[in-house]
Amino acid sequence: MSLKSGFTLIEMMVAMAAASIVVLSAYAFLGASARTFNLSVKAYGEESAALVRSIQQAQQGILLIKIGKNKRASRMTRPN
Repeated sequence: MSLKSGFTLIEMMVAMAAASIVVLSAYAFLGASARTFNLSVKAYGEESAALVRSIQQAQQGILLIKIGKNKRASRMTRPN
């Protein structure tokens, strides 16, 4: 009975194939996660920009109303 240490070629090939499958699966999962993260960051940026634009438009509308009321009020108190 001979004792041999190490692995046979077939065992090494099976281990390498299994390791390759695990690594490729992890790579695909991480790639999909990165794409999803980037899309969510992009959507968040677009939504926040739209929110900022709507707030700025509302503020401009309020300023125009205030300016308009001041002009009208000054005409009513001091007619030309």
